[in-house]
Amino acid sequence: MLTSLIPAGYEGPTLAESFGGAPEQIIAVDVSLDGAVDLLIANGEFYLDGPPRPQHLSVLTNNGDATFAPIVDFPLPAFPNNPESNAGIAFINAADIDDDNDVDVVATAGWNYVLLLFNDGQGGFSRTLWLELEPGLVPTGAETGDLNSDGVVDLVTVNDGPADVSVFIGVGDGSFVHREDLGIAETGPAYRLGAVLGDLDADRALDIAVLHPQDSFIEVFWNASNAEFEAVRFADIDGSSLTHCDVDNDGDEDLVVADRWSNRAHILLNRSERQFAQGQSYSTGDGPWSVVCADLDGDSNRDLILPLLLDRGLTVLFNSGKGLFDCRVDRAFPVSSFPVSAQVADFDNDADADIGVVIAEHDGLTYFAGILENRDSD
Repeated sequence: MLTSLIPAGYEGPTLAESFGGAPEQIIAVDVSLDGAVDLLIANGEFYLDGPPRPQHLSVLTNNGDATFAPIVDFPLPAFPNNPESNAGIAFINAADIDDDNDVDVVATAGWNYVLLLFNDGQGGFSRTLWLELEPGLVPTGAETGDLNSDGVVDLVTVNDGPADVSVFIGVGDGSFVHREDLGIAETGPAYRLGAVLGDLDADRALDIAVLHPQDSFIEVFWNASNAEFEAVRFADIDGSSLTHCDVDNDGDEDLVVADRWSNRAHILLNRSERQFAQGQSYSTGDGPWSVVCADLDGDSNRDLILPLLLDRGLTVLFNSGKGLFDCRVDRAFPVSSFPVSAQVADFDNDADADIGVVIAEHDGLTYFAGILENRDSD
């Protein structure tokens, strides 16, 4: 069992220095191509009080032992339609969009634009390209994957506006062709953490699931393998963040919803034939902002990690098998901390799962990125 989650961002050698910016999201990926998992941080308009913060992409290069080189910030270009205003990013996704064997970044940047940042092969992102959506669509999230089985990375954006989802087909050189807009928003927009891309019906084609927190339903766009989609709605689902993983070890992908309003994690079990059944609902700490699936204790069951914005820590729900989470561990951070995003990876190359987290201080002025090291996964 995992017995120790050490908040090294505050009390250990794996502290990543404080940085300027307003962190919205963290992702773990090897951007420097050295075999160690690095951290990317999206800096946008944060929700805490304080002066305006710089808006940029921050890169923390891992030395291979969960210690990091000094943070490098990559400024964002001005909007094409407003040269006086620099972009601010709230959501990022990483993929090799130009087929050159390194990891690039797709960022939602405001207005009706997505910003593409291309890796120079050494973890730098100096070359950028704007991707324009239809007028009135403001992308709040993005997912990448091969939608039409041609071996090229495609792009899906989740939007605030008249259409829930926009589909772009990748050309292979870092450019995209707009395919179609899907779904009609009703009383509220799709939430930016409420979309996933995955093979939900085991037909080897990537489907799209979108959580509507204000309308209390999940909409799944089933892919017919050629990026042609059929929409189906599953009602009576409340929540604020969505992910997918096989929680009950039956070979298909289930859905997990974090609900920051009720302080619960909801499980939707995949019953095949494009059907989901509501499973158990589990209590969490106060304010689960997002949810991540990963096997933390080495038992081949996918556990759940939820950053707690209001309780200022993490809830970990350990999976005992068959999708039952009967062990809950809460890990508190110092009282002034606000964890806003988490990722799981083996940051220290010791063959177990660690947790990377980005944390804001209460004054809205200081931000940290740190690693919670898994000290015992036996």
